[in-house]
Amino acid sequence: MGRFEPRPFGKYFLTERIAVGGMAEIYKAKTFGVDGFEKLLAIKKILSHYSSDKEFITMLTDEAKLVVHLSHANIVQVYDLGRVGDDYFISMELVDGVNLRQLGEKAKELNKPVPMDVVLYIASEVCKGLDYAHNKKGARGEPLHIVHRDVSPQNILVSFEGGVKLADFGIAKAAMNLSQTNIGILKGKVTYMAPEQAFGKPIDQRTDLFSLGICLYELVTGKRLFTGESQMEILKTIRNTHIDEAFLKNENAIPDFFKPVLAKTLAYKQKNRFESASDFQIELTKLLYQNFSDFTPRKLSETLQEWFGRKEIDDVPADMNATLDEPRESILVSSSLSPNLASQPAVVRDQDKEEWQKETLKAEDHIRPRQFHHGDQDEDSEVTEKSEVDELDEDEKTPLAVSVSELLEKKSLSNRRKNAMRAFVAIAFLTLVYLGVQYILPTPSSKRALKKKVPVVQEQQSNKTNSKQNAQEFFVQVSSIPEGARIFLNGDDLGLVTPATLEGLQSNRTFALALKLADHQIWNGVITKQLAGTQIMAELKALTNRGDNQD
Repeated sequence: MGRFEPRPFGKYFLTERIAVGGMAEIYKAKTFGVDGFEKLLAIKKILSHYSSDKEFITMLTDEAKLVVHLSHANIVQVYDLGRVGDDYFISMELVDGVNLRQLGEKAKELNKPVPMDVVLYIASEVCKGLDYAHNKKGARGEPLHIVHRDVSPQNILVSFEGGVKLADFGIAKAAMNLSQTNIGILKGKVTYMAPEQAFGKPIDQRTDLFSLGICLYELVTGKRLFTGESQMEILKTIRNTHIDEAFLKNENAIPDFFKPVLAKTLAYKQKNRFESASDFQIELTKLLYQNFSDFTPRKLSETLQEWFGRKEIDDVPADMNATLDEPRESILVSSSLSPNLASQPAVVRDQDKEEWQKETLKAEDHIRPRQFHHGDQDEDSEVTEKSEVDELDEDEKTPLAVSVSELLEKKSLSNRRKNAMRAFVAIAFLTLVYLGVQYILPTPSSKRALKKKVPVVQEQQSNKTNSKQNAQEFFVQVSSIPEGARIFLNGDDLGLVTPATLEGLQSNRTFALALKLADHQIWNGVITKQLAGTQIMAELKALTNRGDNQD
């Protein structure tokens, strides 16, 4: 990061550049008032190549309109969305402290656990913020159904004064969309996804509680819950993992009194978890004061002061505020196919995949698949994705995962057979004609013409074979609002409806994606290898005139 010179920025004065991410730059800033009034805050300045993207700015504006109304002691306050010249920015509360990831790393460095009463208190405070957001209502009293969708250690901040705040509600998804665009967007860190997220199924406030449960598991044990060598492996691990008290039995770092509560938070099915953040918060508070009757919030402040020291406190805020732009998958998919779309980036990433893997994957934290099998199943038996889908949603058994290459191969098999038969008839006919011509009027030129076609066909087949061998496979998840849209790939009906996971996509190909639902406009998009391991959410517009769109 180059040297930064403090400078004015609109009505603010930027004093320090905290971090530079893939989407924005984060600054510590001041704002001034009368009689020497000053206020410290954080400025997230959107990078210039995103500021020129109208769809991205529309999304940013909608999110700011939503989160600016979230005013709670346990949520990082967003003050303003503005523009200085061509630069869009968000001003927000500056928290002087560390995030949960840094707290966990410090515990490893000191070779001591984070005090359990501190863990329970932090979790309880996060639940207060989540409960407020989950129950937030609009101006007319209508529920907004806000889900954070990215509860992770990087987004849980603890201040040196003992405060706990949940950050980055900017990627929250409200059921009431503020912008009626065809942009599909679904974001979040794969490592902290709940099973329903991993399957691309509908989510609710209990999804946030599952993610919080992962954070607590990692903070107490000092190791990752879900790991893998790729995003696909992590997603499969999440899909096939059933966590209960038996799973936590051998985790000696987790106190026995906390295991039933943590297991309930991490229940595979949403209906088996706490119904709300408020219910979880009440249970955490009971455990806190039943087991640590002399606890006060000052314990958190004292722990941070002791662990980080004054010198580190001066240095930490810069690193902590960098979490406002932590790596996560973020997809912007155009609603219509454009001639130039193939040359444009289909995915907006806050950080390259390699950096994301450095952040989330550690060899020593790897959990073997056998550890995920519990209950009546044999230890050596495998849990198939089909059975997990059935357990996730017993009432609605939708095929959620499919190998696209296999589907397209099977679908085109009959066509190839028909074409082969037609080709055979055509070849036989041409052979007879050729022999007739040779008999009646044999010419050297006609012989040469036929011979030239053979090596060309062989060369094309050889190139296709080599290309297929060199190509790597990837997957994407496809969901829609409303659900049940038929999925077409390169014009072929896959026989699937949303939500579904498309696997076996070839990295050397570009796929035209279309979603069709009765009485709704057709949704179009493009899938390229840049979308590997991500999720696509499409919003289908209802037709005002049925004649506007034909299936």
